[in-house]
Amino acid sequence: MSQVNDELGLPSTTNISLNQANVRALAGVPSGTISMNDLRGKSNFTLGFNNADEFNAVAFASAFRVDSTIEFYNNGSIDIFANITARGPTAYGSPIAAGVGSGCEISLYINSTSSTNIVNTFTAFGTVYSGSGITTPWVPLSSTGTMQLRAFHNGASEGSIVVLGDVRIRKIGSGTSITRGFFMYAECQNPD
Repeated sequence: MSQVNDELGLPSTTNISLNQANVRALAGVPSGTISMNDLRGKSNFTLGFNNADEFNAVAFASAFRVDSTIEFYNNGSIDIFANITARGPTAYGSPIAAGVGSGCEISLYINSTSSTNIVNTFTAFGTVYSGSGITTPWVPLSSTGTMQLRAFHNGASEGSIVVLGDVRIRKIGSGTSITRGFFMYAECQNPD
C-alpha cells in the first residue's frame, strides 16, 4: 500500500483502504470487488499539456551553426531551447515524477519543412526527416525524446530552416492522444 500512496502523491505511511475513491479511481474499479491485483501496473499520471500555447522554438546565430531543440523527458516535463523565442507547454502530464514517461509514446505529423542555403537537418527521436505530409512512428518516452532543428550556413551566405507540424503523445496501448502544434525555426548568418 505504500506504493499506492506514492502513486497517489501521499506520504508512504498514510493509512488508506482499497475502498477509498482515489484508490478505486487509480485501479479503474469504481464499484464492486477490488483487489491489489487491480492496482498492478496502474499509473496516476494524467496526460495533458499544461498550457494552451503551441510549441515555438526560434533560434538565430551569426556563427557557423545554431540549434533549436525541444526535449520531452521521462518524468513528464518538457524543455525548449532557443535563443530568441521559446514557449509552449513545460509538461505533457501530471504529476511530474521519475519514470512516468515509460508508459507513454510520442509521434509527429510534419506539415511542412523548408530550408534555404543549408543542409536540411531536422532530427526527431533519432531519425532525420525532410519534406511534408510525414507522420513519424510512435516512439516510447522511456528515455528523453528530442526534436532538433539545426541550421548552418554554407560559408558564403546565411541559411535557415523551418519545420511546422503537430506533436502527439498518448499512453501506450491507447488510441487517444493529446496534440499540440509546433513551429521550429533556426537561422545562421556568415559572420562579417
